[in-house]
Amino acid sequence: MSIMYGKRGLSRALGYPSRSNHRIVRLTLGGETWGFQYSPYAYFNEHSIFLDKIHRPMVINRQTFANLLEIIKQFPHYFVGSNADLPIVGGSMLSHDHYQGGRHEFPMMKAPIVRQVDLGISGVEAGIVKWPMSTIRLTGSDTNALIDAAVRIHEVWKNYSDENVDVRAYTAGERIIQQHQLRIGWEISMFWI
Repeated sequence: MSIMYGKRGLSRALGYPSRSNHRIVRLTLGGETWGFQYSPYAYFNEHSIFLDKIHRPMVINRQTFANLLEIIKQFPHYFVGSNADLPIVGGSMLSHDHYQGGRHEFPMMKAPIVRQVDLGISGVEAGIVKWPMSTIRLTGSDTNALIDAAVRIHEVWKNYSDENVDVRAYTAGERIIQQHQLRIGWEISMFWI
């Protein structure tokens, strides 16, 4: 599926499925133009795609976290998430920066915290969620502090290795992908609690 701006509203374009009812609403994230559209797949209520107007690859960085928080400020009744910026993570389009969200409450969002974690960032509470995969919930009202916390966790995760369970962050100086690491969980979901 193409999520490019130029593919909106197409009716039977050669080589593409008809998207004649697709419309993109413009919004601003991080001072740049992004788009909002409902997904044609509707995996949950109001399944939405937030896509960068500029066609550039997905990357997880500080701006990603800022964008995700900005989306939930603009759409407080939605959750929003991002796939990892690594291949083999799922059906995500890594060639075009985008996020997904919608009006849905996943069970993970209601799961209790089993252990608090001190990240050393004032104004942010962090806790391990009672969930089958490693999940950390961040709570706070200071956007910059939440972004700092998310960046800190992401940096640790990117460099995490545990040879005893065959998890390696790098081999021959290149960042690698292991199913074990993907299960550790760098699917980012943000929502208001």
